[in-house]
Amino acid sequence: MRRTAIIAIVITTAGVGAGAALASSGAAQAPGPPTGTKQVVLRQSSFKFVDNPPRRRGDVPPSPGDASILGYRVFDATGKQRLGRMSGVCVSTDRRGEALQCSTQMTLPDGVILLEGPGNPLAVTGGTGAYTGARGVAEGRDHDGRTDLTLTFMP
Repeated sequence: MRRTAIIAIVITTAGVGAGAALASSGAAQAPGPPTGTKQVVLRQSSFKFVDNPPRRRGDVPPSPGDASILGYRVFDATGKQRLGRMSGVCVSTDRRGEALQCSTQMTLPDGVILLEGPGNPLAVTGGTGAYTGARGVAEGRDHDGRTDLTLTFMP
C-alpha cells in the first residue's frame, strides 16, 4: 500500500510538472508586441467634411466640432503592393481649425493598428492580431499625391 502511495505521488508530481511545462511553453510561444519600424504608403481614397453648426457667430469652418472623415488605401513601402486600408476621423477642437483630435485604424492582413492624436505625428495606441499591445509613433510625410508613413514601435 505504501508503494502505491509513492507511485501516485510520483505520477501526480510528474503530471503537474508536465502541465506546468506545457503552460509555460505555450506562454513562451505567444508573440509579444511588435518592435522596430514599418514603412507604408497611404493614398487617399475618400474624404468627407462635416460642418457642424457654429456655437458662436462669425465662426467659419473648420470650427470646434467640425469633422473630417478620411479613407486611405495602404500599400507596401514601394507603393506597389496593396496591403489594406486605413480610415479615421479628425475633429477640430479650436476656433482657428489648427488643433485636431484624430482617431484612426489601419487594417492589414495580419491585424489592425490603432492610432490617435493631433494629426501628425500620431500615437500608436494598440492593435489586434500581430499588433496586440503595440505602442509607438506614426509619422507621415506628404509628397507626390501620397503619404509615406513610418510606424516606429516601442518595446
